[in-house]
Amino acid sequence: MYELKMNNKTLVFLVIIIFLVATVPRKIYIAPQYSVSVSDTSGAPLPNVKLHEYVQDYSFGVGSETSNDTITDMRGNAFFPGRTRWLSVGSQLLGCTLQLLQSAHASCGFYSDVTVSGNFVEKARVDQAARFHPSKHSLKLTMASCPSGDYWKCAYPNGLPSSSKFDGH
Repeated sequence: MYELKMNNKTLVFLVIIIFLVATVPRKIYIAPQYSVSVSDTSGAPLPNVKLHEYVQDYSFGVGSETSNDTITDMRGNAFFPGRTRWLSVGSQLLGCTLQLLQSAHASCGFYSDVTVSGNFVEKARVDQAARFHPSKHSLKLTMASCPSGDYWKCAYPNGLPSSSKFDGH
């Protein structure tokens, strides 16, 4: 049987490596860079539409939220820059542990989303991460106009679907 033997130099070296990995901060993305394209159901671009980016950060065990708004240009395009933080592996593990100790349903890490504001109903969403740069996303939103402002009537013009989720059974 093979026995693993470590001399003192090897042990000290391993301890230093583990310490550095756990404590040295590295740049991580908490929200990707979004290139957003907004169109109507016929494929025509929607200019001057307000977009809302929402970012939640639970990396330190305390949730922080930021949000930003922008307007699409005449071609229905908009851009949100990526968001980064400098964090160590150890601080991320500590933050997740603190969150999970507070609640079994706790969040851990980061969450971001982009939505359309105004009288629109989202009909389709395609969110693609770049193959070699996952912090860059191409987001295509297809929207239907909802002039009444009543989301449920626009989203379900023939009434709510019949299922236990909606009818209380």
